[in-house]
Amino acid sequence: LSEFTGIPQRPVRANPWDPGATMSIVSVPDIDRVMSALRRAGADIVTTGGAPVRVGGTRAVVARDPDGHLVEIIESPTVGAAIGLTVANLRETRCFYEGVLGFRFETPSRFEREARALLGMDGGEYRVSAARVPGTAIRLEFYEFRGVRATPARWRFQDPGSPQVQFRVRDLDALLESSRRARVPFVSARQQPIERPFGRFVFVTDPDGVFVEYVEPRRGGP
Repeated sequence: LSEFTGIPQRPVRANPWDPGATMSIVSVPDIDRVMSALRRAGADIVTTGGAPVRVGGTRAVVARDPDGHLVEIIESPTVGAAIGLTVANLRETRCFYEGVLGFRFETPSRFEREARALLGMDGGEYRVSAARVPGTAIRLEFYEFRGVRATPARWRFQDPGSPQVQFRVRDLDALLESSRRARVPFVSARQQPIERPFGRFVFVTDPDGVFVEYVEPRRGGP
């Protein structure tokens, strides 16, 4: 969690179907207990009707945290977490995550409407493709929508709710070179890493403007 002061900020509240929107996905054993806590906190519930709905044999709900970031809560006997990203074009997204970062995508699902109420939609449809971060069990889900009016979500770093995804890498210089060849947009000045006592860091953006940080930990560090 990053907090900024002394700089203008503009909250951005993206819809689940807006390209560039991200969502934390959390699996919990008792969704009713979580709903009680959300209501006590006065959380904004995105799901139609303000209560969990049944999707794919389980119950789920989408809410917002205090900064407007989307959070999906899924009832499951296994506690877990994943990250969801909404894309404008799945093919372009795969060129970055698969072609540059080495992800392996599952076959996209067909376009469907099953979870429209979960996402607060009154029309349109969507499909999902998933991939795991190489070398980890962390799952990313990519959502592509059609038939719905969407507005690309564009944040600055300091804006509340601004999402970023951080990947630890073994060879930052090689990744920087492949990113340049692929014309990945850089955020960091002069496309150069920031040197810190515990490692080197560079920010780029994915095709939908989500901030992606490459991190190469200092050798011998944690």
